[in-house]
Amino acid sequence: MISSYPQPATEFFGLDFAQIDSDMNKLMSTVKALRSQISAYKVQGNVKPTIVVQTTEAHELFTKEVAVITSLVKAGETIVIKGDQQPPEGCLKGFVTDEISIYVKVVGLIDIKLETARIEKRIKELDNFKAGMVKKMSIPNYETKVPESIRNDNTEKVQGYDFEIAEQNKQLAELKQFL
Repeated sequence: MISSYPQPATEFFGLDFAQIDSDMNKLMSTVKALRSQISAYKVQGNVKPTIVVQTTEAHELFTKEVAVITSLVKAGETIVIKGDQQPPEGCLKGFVTDEISIYVKVVGLIDIKLETARIEKRIKELDNFKAGMVKKMSIPNYETKVPESIRNDNTEKVQGYDFEIAEQNKQLAELKQFL
């Protein structure tokens, strides 16, 4: 006996589940990016920064869900602007998708000089770690003396250092615009 199961409904009582799923994904990826950006700037946990969501196509969605975004990000204020509008002064930009950009207002929330000094120190540490690893990798007969798994691990470490250095330099450049 062959039983047939009903196909999943894409619409039920006028609700378009595919669109709802897409909207939730946009909201959650934006919230995650904002929380990550706030964390990267070392904003104190008890401080509720002003955040800005700039979108070209989903303006209505984000405007409707401002309270949800504010709550999940633990922001003081959430501003939603259209793609052609300028964000408020003192904001650092982040990226979510081609149609969604985010901003966190950091002026007045963090000590910019202290934060730039911390980032510069971290970049020096990473440069030293990378230089040490490159030195190990450049010993004579490295390819034959060192097992492949360790060589792969070392290559991944160098790539990780490169990525983190690039991210730290990007963050440093953004912060220096406020000095």
